[in-house]
Formats: sequence, C-alpha cells, structure tokens
Amino acid sequence: MSAELQGVPDLIIGNYSDGNLVASLLAYKMGITQVGKTRFFTWLAQCLEAMYLQY
Repeated sequence: MSAELQGVPDLIIGNYSDGNLVASLLAYKMGITQVGKTRFFTWLAQCLEAMYLQY
C-alpha cells in the first residue's frame, strides 16, 4: 500500500462499516490515525465554524 501511495499517509478516513474496518486495519498496520467519515466531517465543520467566527 505504501508503495502504491508513494509514501505513508498521515490519515485514513473510513466510509461506512466495511470501509471503517479496512481503514482501521490499515491504520493499525501503518501506525497512523484513522477516523470514520461522519466523525471527520463533524470535526471539519466545527473547525470551519470556529475559523468563520474568528473573522
């Protein structure tokens, strides 16, 4: 996987149950962070809202 990606990613995002399972296994093997799609987009929305409120 690392050779195909030409490096190791910093983050893997899983999608639905099967995707989360695969993302979790890959993240464990590669020693990187894994999040579910819903959780990631919730976090992103909160960050964008915080940035918007600052300006």
